[in-house]
Amino acid sequence: MRKRIYSSEQIHVKITGQIKSPGIYKMESGSTGRDLIEKAGGLLPHAEMSLEDDSLEQLLVDGQAIDLGKR
Repeated sequence: MRKRIYSSEQIHVKITGQIKSPGIYKMESGSTGRDLIEKAGGLLPHAEMSLEDDSLEQLLVDGQAIDLGKR
Protein backbone atom coordinates (compact mmCIF):
# COMPACT_ATOMS: atom_id res chain seq x y z
CA MET A 1 0.00 0.00 0.00
CA ARG A 2 1.32 3.44 -0.93
CA LYS A 3 1.54 6.25 1.56
CA ARG A 4 -0.36 9.37 0.57
CA ILE A 5 1.04 12.81 1.11
CA TYR A 6 -1.60 15.47 1.60
CA SER A 7 -1.01 19.18 1.75
CA SER A 8 -3.24 22.05 2.74
CA GLU A 9 -3.46 23.14 -0.92
CA GLN A 10 -6.96 22.73 -2.37
CA ILE A 11 -7.74 21.59 -5.91
CA HIS A 12 -11.05 21.48 -7.81
CA VAL A 13 -11.98 18.33 -9.71
CA LYS A 14 -15.12 17.47 -11.70
CA ILE A 15 -16.59 13.98 -11.72
CA THR A 16 -19.48 12.78 -13.90
CA GLY A 17 -21.00 9.50 -14.99
CA GLN A 18 -21.77 6.40 -12.93
CA ILE A 19 -21.38 8.17 -9.59
CA LYS A 20 -24.03 8.90 -6.94
CA SER A 21 -23.39 12.66 -6.73
CA PRO A 22 -21.68 14.04 -9.85
CA GLY A 23 -20.29 17.54 -9.65
CA ILE A 24 -17.27 19.68 -8.89
CA TYR A 25 -15.49 18.91 -5.64
CA LYS A 26 -12.85 20.69 -3.62
CA MET A 27 -10.16 18.17 -2.69
CA GLU A 28 -6.83 18.30 -0.90
CA SER A 29 -3.76 18.19 -3.10
CA GLY A 30 -2.49 14.60 -3.04
CA SER A 31 -5.99 13.09 -3.30
CA THR A 32 -6.66 10.19 -5.66
CA GLY A 33 -9.52 9.20 -7.93
CA ARG A 34 -10.67 6.77 -5.24
CA ASP A 35 -10.81 9.63 -2.71
CA LEU A 36 -12.93 11.66 -5.13
CA ILE A 37 -15.37 8.78 -5.75
CA GLU A 38 -15.79 8.31 -2.02
CA LYS A 39 -16.44 12.04 -1.52
CA ALA A 40 -19.02 11.94 -4.35
CA GLY A 41 -21.00 9.22 -2.57
CA GLY A 42 -19.56 6.17 -4.31
CA LEU A 43 -20.25 4.36 -7.54
CA LEU A 44 -23.76 3.56 -8.74
CA PRO A 45 -24.72 -0.12 -8.32
CA HIS A 46 -24.53 -0.74 -12.09
CA ALA A 47 -21.15 1.01 -12.54
CA GLU A 48 -18.80 -0.67 -14.97
CA MET A 49 -15.74 -0.04 -12.82
CA SER A 50 -14.71 -1.05 -9.33
CA LEU A 51 -13.09 0.89 -6.52
CA GLU A 52 -10.32 -1.72 -6.78
CA ASP A 53 -9.29 -0.38 -10.23
CA ASP A 54 -5.58 0.55 -10.06
CA SER A 55 -6.12 3.65 -12.20
CA LEU A 56 -7.99 5.23 -9.28
CA GLU A 57 -4.70 5.51 -7.35
CA GLN A 58 -3.43 8.25 -9.67
CA LEU A 59 -3.13 11.66 -8.04
CA LEU A 60 -5.68 14.26 -9.07
CA VAL A 61 -4.67 17.64 -10.50
CA ASP A 62 -6.44 20.98 -10.27
CA GLY A 63 -9.07 21.42 -12.99
CA GLN A 64 -9.16 17.72 -13.89
CA ALA A 65 -12.41 16.20 -15.14
CA ILE A 66 -13.17 12.50 -14.70
CA ASP A 67 -15.99 10.84 -16.64
CA LEU A 68 -17.05 7.40 -15.45
CA GLY A 69 -19.36 6.69 -18.40
CA LYS A 70 -23.08 7.13 -18.97
CA ARG A 71 -25.39 7.09 -15.97
